[in-house]
Amino acid sequence: MEIIYRRLAEKGRRKTPAKVREQLDARVRAFAKEPNVAHHGGVKPLRGRVEFSIRQGKYRALVEVREDALIVRHYGHRKDVYDEYDDED
Repeated sequence: MEIIYRRLAEKGRRKTPAKVREQLDARVRAFAKEPNVAHHGGVKPLRGRVEFSIRQGKYRALVEVREDALIVRHYGHRKDVYDEYDDED
């Protein structure tokens, strides 16, 4: 499955510390290979949204699963990631 980072996610990814970014990217890749929530720790569906939250420490990646791609819509520290939201498609 292809992983696509939206503009807001790419911006947040650049601001994330390198070690955390590597670990969170690894979790995103693992989820993209098999997007079955039951098999992944640190992955939760978000209430009222179509996205999932992938957790690494205090950082999150908000992702949307589509048929052929995993769309990373936001990436960053938990204090900001849920407030800012990227509506671009």
